[in-house]
Amino acid sequence: MKHFIPLTLSFILLFSLHPLTAQEYGIGHFQHTFIDPERNDRPILTEIYFPVEAGSEGDELANGEFPLLVFGHGFVMVWSAYENLWTHFVPNGYIMAFPRTEGGLAPSHLNFGLDIAFLVDAIQAMHDDPSAPLFGGLNGRSAVMGHSMGGGAAVLAASFNSNITALLGLAPAETNPSAINAAQNISIPSLIFSGSSDDVTPEGTHQIPIYDALGSEEKTFISIIGGGHCYFANFNFNCNLGEAGSSGNITITRDEQQETTEDFATPWLDYFLRDECESMIIFRDSLETSERITFMEQSIIDDPEITHEGDSLVSSPAATYQWYLDGQIIEDAVHQSITPQENGHYTVEVTYFNDCVYLSEPYPWGESLFSVTFHVDISDAVAFGQLQGFDPDEHHIFITGSMTDWAEPGSDPELVMEMVSEDPSIFSKTFMLEAGVYQYKYFSDLIGEGWAGGEWWGDPSREIEVIADMVVEDVFYPHYSVTTLTFEVFDQHDDEITDAIITLDGETYDPGHYVFQYIPLNHNINYLVERSGYHSAEGSALVYPEKVITVILQEDDLLSAEPDTYGLLVFPNPAGSSLNIHTGSVMERVYLINISGDVVYSAAARGHTHEVAVEDHAPGIYLLRVFTANGIETTRVHILRKD
Repeated sequence: MKHFIPLTLSFILLFSLHPLTAQEYGIGHFQHTFIDPERNDRPILTEIYFPVEAGSEGDELANGEFPLLVFGHGFVMVWSAYENLWTHFVPNGYIMAFPRTEGGLAPSHLNFGLDIAFLVDAIQAMHDDPSAPLFGGLNGRSAVMGHSMGGGAAVLAASFNSNITALLGLAPAETNPSAINAAQNISIPSLIFSGSSDDVTPEGTHQIPIYDALGSEEKTFISIIGGGHCYFANFNFNCNLGEAGSSGNITITRDEQQETTEDFATPWLDYFLRDECESMIIFRDSLETSERITFMEQSIIDDPEITHEGDSLVSSPAATYQWYLDGQIIEDAVHQSITPQENGHYTVEVTYFNDCVYLSEPYPWGESLFSVTFHVDISDAVAFGQLQGFDPDEHHIFITGSMTDWAEPGSDPELVMEMVSEDPSIFSKTFMLEAGVYQYKYFSDLIGEGWAGGEWWGDPSREIEVIADMVVEDVFYPHYSVTTLTFEVFDQHDDEITDAIITLDGETYDPGHYVFQYIPLNHNINYLVERSGYHSAEGSALVYPEKVITVILQEDDLLSAEPDTYGLLVFPNPAGSSLNIHTGSVMERVYLINISGDVVYSAAARGHTHEVAVEDHAPGIYLLRVFTANGIETTRVHILRKD
């Protein structure tokens, strides 16, 4: 899911000051060889960097408890290439460990992943060891990290060790065994970085497949625009040699890529490893506003929603739950659902992956409220109308009305409707409403911002009456850019022909198919009308809303322009300036219809004669239709070109 959080001044200040206020520690260092007894006492030489009090001259761990980052190096790269990382994260209050194993030309990805997984527990154990240099200094949270091969090994490590809190990869590469396959078994929060111009481990075959395979409900993929593979680290000859032969489209500097990485990785780690709850707001806001990256995100972290199911109230999924009634805690109400025992307003407080809490909107219980779910189908508006180009990842459908005091669309995230079906495209929103009559309308930011995005402009509004729980099924008004085209087919005696064959723009339809839907407006459509025993009629017509084309088919033996036998006399025919019409019956109205079916002349008539000026009409064949007291008379007339 995507989150849309407004960037306020306080968040701008918080984000801009966060790196400065957090960088209060110096950097201490020691080297230690850990022994893994489960793998034949395998030695794991490790470089460890840790916070010391700023300005101190010794290597004594600073006061406090700090999160642990265990980092895997890239192929034939040494830990010292990642000085940019420890000089950033350690002053910000992190302990960082770099295993130096598997640095040769034939590394074991499996052993490297097991080394990283082992170090998480081994270093955390130092917290309780009075003789260890990190005694009392770890907060119990750990992230596994890595670059390239080390990033893939970190994925393996996260699948091996359930004590790991989070996973962060810098251009992680596919490994043997497969990091992509291992990602399916990972449920912890994960952040994957790539460089869009990385041709060493292209994101399409390495980072994106790893991200897609991750089993976590909380995962983010960030592609740094113009970034490369080796720029996540400082200069390293082996890495740069490999990239020099492949990646030729890098458009940013090493410093820019590292700064971008730090700007996103720091608040993300601060949130999951240090419970700095505001950091998630900073992180998500940066995702939405930064022009340095593109991203994908799947997240469950949000304010919970309460639904009414049977005799229970149910929270949306989370890790922990605490229910309240009218703001007072309900003892032992710590499960996803609750069966209310008293009337009032219920809320639920939840956590997800850490101690940051999220609170639902109050849900009234025991009052005369009904569940009203609005469904709006936007399929036609997307296919043919004003929502053409609608992208559910970029655009939104809003509902507002008297039940929301007509809150402006887009001003309240609670009024964003949720897509519940892709085909057809249906969006949904549920309200708890008292009995009564409500007015409402749908809006979309694709059409316009705020009130400018309505289905139609101004009144009327939609209206419902609520007397019980209900589901409202609506269709988003399409403001069609298409219309319905209808043909009327007659013979020269004005008798209706019901089985003619019509061809539109080269497509032939079944006999008698006279009504055509979804015809583009303002489109010159070519048509051919055929029927056995009649001469065909063809032409073109400009399509306007609810267009009707009237066609007269002439029988084979009645093609002359002489007056018909029904008492209608027209002269001269052909005509240059005017037509004189004589009828045996009293005339009521006269129509002149061009070959496209458009009425170009219409006038009331009285008596047995009528004159039509035709000098302003284009030359060609026209149909003259005269309504008389005894019926309708129709004939063809020919208007000549004027000199």
